[in-house]
Amino acid sequence: MIEEVLIDELVISPPQVWARKLRQASVIYPLAKRAIVSPRELNQACAELGIGRRRVTQLLNMARARFAGAPPRGDMTGVHSQLHDNSEQLIGYAMSLAGAAARQRDVSALVRQLSHERRIVPPCETAIRNRFSRRRSRINLVDRLSLSCDVVADLCPLALTVLDKSDVPEVAWLLAIVEARTAAIVRFDLYAGKPSAGEARRLIAQVDSMLEGESRIGVTASLLKLLAKDQGGDVVGLRSASSVRHLSGGSVIRAVCGRSVGRVPLRAEKSAESRHEIPPVLLGVSKLIIKRMILRLNAKTRSDVVVEH
Repeated sequence: MIEEVLIDELVISPPQVWARKLRQASVIYPLAKRAIVSPRELNQACAELGIGRRRVTQLLNMARARFAGAPPRGDMTGVHSQLHDNSEQLIGYAMSLAGAAARQRDVSALVRQLSHERRIVPPCETAIRNRFSRRRSRINLVDRLSLSCDVVADLCPLALTVLDKSDVPEVAWLLAIVEARTAAIVRFDLYAGKPSAGEARRLIAQVDSMLEGESRIGVTASLLKLLAKDQGGDVVGLRSASSVRHLSGGSVIRAVCGRSVGRVPLRAEKSAESRHEIPPVLLGVSKLIIKRMILRLNAKTRSDVVVEH
């Protein structure tokens, strides 16, 4: 069973380092839970990981600190993508206070004013711009889809390599069901390679059974094309509304997530099969990490999206 503290570290780390961190954790974490580690065990850890004793000792100290409650530290964590919770809350509060019609410069001025009042260092303009652009796209999504759909299904490849059941590396594909009213992801699944029509139908049918009354499920163009290849059975509860059917694959997920799901970049469908030098990770582990990323995204989405009535 993967450790919770390790999932927290992987969530704020790019996928290029996931395999290395998982390998290190499999060796370091059992030693970190012990009070005393012998020199022989240190040497064995060095041999297994191919690193020196000094680095092994650093990893042991970091793991023990994490078990004691220290916050996670992700590799290559930029200041623009990862902010202190106070700064995140400040930007979110400023955007909600400014209103849906506010411009970025209005939000920036409000952030500076609130920072001065609270006597904290204001976030940089790049951090404000990144969050403002994501928030605006969510508002546009709500305005565009909420009248025609209850939820909308979308499919998009990720810049992530996963291992399927046969341990064959494949590009990871994300199938997400987005609630039109709040722009929150209510259900998702991750696949090794592009999912089949049957797999997509099963996830959509699960959401359809959760909806009350007559369901209005929108499907983007590329996903509708995938479902059309499978002629067996009915397409449960689908609505190819005019506001949805011409949307390209991944456009709804991008409107909700921005350019990435957490630290995992989204990819264009036409470049999905191109190979990237990303060490593969087990599909099940990747699902746990993506789930945690989506939960964090939904927590922010529901607090800062302005729903127009």
